[in-house]
Amino acid sequence: MASQTSLLLLGATGFIGGTVLTQLKTSELKEVKSLAVTALVRKQGQADLLRDKGVDAVVLPGGLDDTEGLANLASQHDVVVQAAYGYHPASAEALISGLARRQKERGGSPFYVQVSGTTSFAESDLSGGAGREGRGFSDKDEGLYEYEVAREEELSYVQRALDVRVVRAGEELGVRTYLVVPPHVYGRGTGYFNRASQIIPFMAKNALQAGKVEYILPGTSRYGYVHVEDLATLFEVTIARALEDPGLAARRRGYFFANTGEYTWFELAEAITRAGHELGALSSAEPAPVELGSPGVKPWGVDDAMTERVFASSAITRAERGYEIGWRPSKTEEDWKTWIPEEFGVIYRGGSVEE
Repeated sequence: MASQTSLLLLGATGFIGGTVLTQLKTSELKEVKSLAVTALVRKQGQADLLRDKGVDAVVLPGGLDDTEGLANLASQHDVVVQAAYGYHPASAEALISGLARRQKERGGSPFYVQVSGTTSFAESDLSGGAGREGRGFSDKDEGLYEYEVAREEELSYVQRALDVRVVRAGEELGVRTYLVVPPHVYGRGTGYFNRASQIIPFMAKNALQAGKVEYILPGTSRYGYVHVEDLATLFEVTIARALEDPGLAARRRGYFFANTGEYTWFELAEAITRAGHELGALSSAEPAPVELGSPGVKPWGVDDAMTERVFASSAITRAERGYEIGWRPSKTEEDWKTWIPEEFGVIYRGGSVEE
């Protein structure tokens, strides 16, 4: 009798990973419904809570730094999903090596799925750089991996470096790897721990402190968005199709973009300003332009390079492969537009974006 296919999920306590866990546990796709899902966490209390909810969990106190422990755990599973923004290449390589060990010992075609992000493909509207040609990207394009390698050679970026090492490890060890590459992820998560997104709450809190919504000139940079629940369904269908079809293009051809719409940074600042002004929280009805490098323009305390990469760059991507394998996002442009004032209102009233 064949043993049950097993999946190890990292990131189950996070915004994205928690929502992915919920999607996997409630899936109606036959390939996913039959999976034995185990969540990897760092704390016993987290494992206890998940078990109380009917989710198998294993504790690895050393977390991503325990590469030997990660490799051993991966070798006990058929699928590994890293759904947390760990930016930790050594852990990814350890997990892939564990899957390679399982493949050698038991055969089959285990695979690895890693969350990434479209900032790896972002092109600055200010300083230019290797990507200054301004072209957009489809996940059906040839040469996405080679493009990332070329960008890394000019200027390394931790997330892009992770992408490169994941693909490289998969090729060297003969393990299928897939990169799920979302843009700005919005919405309320459905997991048991962190349910909050980052960018809109961050901008709203800054606006309430400063009395205005700031955006970096010229504000024309374009970025994509996807609701966290739609992102979770992309993970779901990718896993299902990879289980069903061991020939599903992987590694250099294993990119899945996830955007369902686009905005400019000025448009987002304008929408947040409108929400705050209508609530009486902001006196100005217009967002305030600022220059990169101005005092106080330090999101999350990072340097100008990271600020530019996130808030003054364009990441234009087209999600096509997901649709071809059955992804059907349900959230619309209206959901995105409605979410902005809803989220601002929660923050203004002193509520928790976790709820």
